[in-house]
Amino acid sequence: MKKKEMYLRSFQIGLQNSMEYRFNFILSIFSTIVPTITQLFLWNAMFESSATGRVYGYTYSSMIMYTILAGVVSKLMAAGCEWSVAADIRDGGLNKYIVKPIGYFRYQFCCFLGQKSVQSAVFTVILAIILIVAKANSFFSVAPVRLLYFAAAVVLGILINMFLGFMVSAVAFWITEAWSAFLILGLAINIASGGVFPLDIFGEKVVTVLKFLPFQYTVYFPINILNGNIVIGDIFPSLCIQVAWIVILAFMLQLLWKIGLRKYEAVGG
Repeated sequence: MKKKEMYLRSFQIGLQNSMEYRFNFILSIFSTIVPTITQLFLWNAMFESSATGRVYGYTYSSMIMYTILAGVVSKLMAAGCEWSVAADIRDGGLNKYIVKPIGYFRYQFCCFLGQKSVQSAVFTVILAIILIVAKANSFFSVAPVRLLYFAAAVVLGILINMFLGFMVSAVAFWITEAWSAFLILGLAINIASGGVFPLDIFGEKVVTVLKFLPFQYTVYFPINILNGNIVIGDIFPSLCIQVAWIVILAFMLQLLWKIGLRKYEAVGG
């Protein structure tokens, strides 16, 4: 089998896995709804006690829209590849990729694309419904050019998150049971990306620090394209920063993976 055919088959495997575990995917959608509703109650209470009608510079409608969009975009960006990679490292499943003429990360990337294609289609429909409802209720309307920029930012953000997921999975080289580490790191990354709260609420100093990290370019940046908080002229330079982070993370991943392989014991498989 040629390499192109192998990678195409890998994509099909990811697509089949996504379709096979439909119930898990449905549960993941509901897992987004519950925390989002909780946050809506929280923000409702905070705005009721606000004398100015603004909290952290946000109006009630803009904060509600950010919270809803953050829930959807966070799921759209979610990688989840660290779990399967860590399982290969722990159980020795990595062995067959070391001796076979197929790049492990290329295989995982194709599987990831297959899984993500179905998920992205579903969440794109959900996002479209949200934007239509927002426009109908005069929360805000999105210009077509912003939708195009948003689509580009989402694609680049997914790649950033994928590389971050692969880097997090490398923890399994040093920790046999890395699940708790994944949960902690995943929560920290989600908060730093703006997937829980707008980054503005953490204060100017924290926002300044986060500007030098890749996390905000996965959730916070795409949402601000939609809601108009970023002027059109500043969007393209930020997209270039996303591309730069993809290159940096790819290099860091290769370096980290080489170090991890020296620790790899090749048990099982």
